Amino acid sequence: HIRARKDVVVLEVTEECRDGLVDQLCRLLWTVLLGREAADEICQKLALARRYLPELPARLSPLQPPADDADGGGDVGGSAEWSFRGDHGAYAVRRQGGEGRPLRTCSCPFFGKRRVCSHILALDTALRNVH
Repeated sequence: HIRARKDVVVLEVTEECRDGLVDQLCRLLWTVLLGREAADEICQKLALARRYLPELPARLSPLQPPADDADGGGDVGGSAEWSFRGDHGAYAVRRQGGEGRPLRTCSCPFFGKRRVCSHILALDTALRNVH
């Protein structure tokens, strides 16, 4: 449970509410940092990303192996560029940057608006589970 005043937020963690606490806390932080409209949109994309997860093998195909992928295996963990078939079209998801925390970009319209999208959220979740 989250109780808030203008200057203080109290998180009460109980057995009944602990499973949903991370989502509630993320929504609160997004609302404070980005505003209610953006927070609502991102929460909707997160729910869509969770729906995409079990469907990921059918929705994702590698477009370009990374430069250091000599065999061109193109597995989800090794590809530098993917085609992600979303509900409204296919989008290019690219990995840029180094090993530690690479930056991902997506060609979908929502990514252009908010710099995050359901396609990247689903892919990042899947990659965290692989590594």
